Parts: sequence; C-alpha cells; structure tokens
Amino acid sequence: MIVDPPYNLDKDFHGRKFKKSTDELYAEYTKSWIQKVLTLLKDTATVYVCCDWQSSLSIGNVLKRYFCVQNRITWQREKGRGALKNWYTGLSPTNSSLPMTTAQAFF
Repeated sequence: MIVDPPYNLDKDFHGRKFKKSTDELYAEYTKSWIQKVLTLLKDTATVYVCCDWQSSLSIGNVLKRYFCVQNRITWQREKGRGALKNWYTGLSPTNSSLPMTTAQAFF
C-alpha cells in the first residue's frame, strides 16, 4: 500500500487549505488513518508512506507501533509535478522521505 497523506505544512491546494499542527497532533492524525486501514491489510503487506523530512520522525514513531520499519527512501525534490515554481523554496534540505514498512518482521 502506498499512502500520500497531507504533509504537515501550511498549504493551499486550489482552495483546500491545510494548516501545520504540532508534531503531537500530526502523530494523532497519522495514528487515526493507520488504525482505519489495518484491517484491510494482508499479513504480508508492505506499506510506504510519503512524507516530508520535517514530519518523517513523527510518522516513523507512529509506524513502528503498528509495523516493522525496514528502510527509509529519501530523495531530493526540485518542485512538484507540473509546478511553475518550487513551493519548497525556503525549506532546507529539500527532500522527501518514504518509510518502507512491513506487517511482519520478515518479508
């Protein structure tokens, strides 16, 4: 399963606004959607969660309560697909994280 939840950033997605919250509230938000999808996953599931570098620690702490964190993929981003300007400007480093987790310790 690949999940791309809203990043914990102030962002306006064509009128749908997201406001940055505390790490604790964002962790609770993450926990709420994980609990909803747990019953849908097979025992052999692999779960990837897209996140920015700032929220990766909060998300990682929640993920390890429910899954076995196996790896973390990190890459540098220039700008979003189809973006005319880099909305990451001012954030350093400009990278994204993708924790790779599994439902079981062995995969």
